[in-house]
Amino acid sequence: ECGQWLCDASGVKTVDGTYGTVQACCHPIMPVERLVNIDTFEEKVNLAFYKSKRWRNIIVSKEITAVASKITNLAVRGIAVTSENAKALVKYLCDIENMNLDIIPEHESVSRLGYVDEGRFSPYVDGLIFDGDAAYSNIFNAIKEPKGDFDEWLKIAKKCRSESMAARIMISASFASVLVQKVGNNSFVVHLWSCESGTGKTVALM
Repeated sequence: ECGQWLCDASGVKTVDGTYGTVQACCHPIMPVERLVNIDTFEEKVNLAFYKSKRWRNIIVSKEITAVASKITNLAVRGIAVTSENAKALVKYLCDIENMNLDIIPEHESVSRLGYVDEGRFSPYVDGLIFDGDAAYSNIFNAIKEPKGDFDEWLKIAKKCRSESMAARIMISASFASVLVQKVGNNSFVVHLWSCESGTGKTVALM
């Protein structure tokens, strides 16, 4: 449902009685999903837009899509928005979302790894979507269900632990990270540092 807006391959526009045809965007764009963060309850929207002969998706906070002076920040993400069409684009996105509340799906989202409540651990939660910084999305998506041979992994992990202090520290920190909340301890930071090269810092981190 688009109401007064015309949305097609040429973009998004509407007819204003005073100004004539008003263009909100020169390429197709629409909200396709609402995300509600389970920690902060902040709402974000998944915007789909068509540019350079392909569809792209970006997850954006509502504080950006609802304010004309802030939505121009999406220009760096590839959306054709300037100070000239910002106000129209804000109104369009708001109208489309409100007219299609029963159609646009809503999902839980999270911006971190770890326990989200009793019995659920991010990212191992069905339907939970990552809404954090794009720079960390690869890390979030890289964590999957176990694969490979556990006995072989255990043999190599034991060998690394016995031969390298750096590896021993990093393995212990990794195991401890998921236990901190359960045992009621404070969180911690590991700073692996040495002025000497070849001590295994980078390899241990990898």
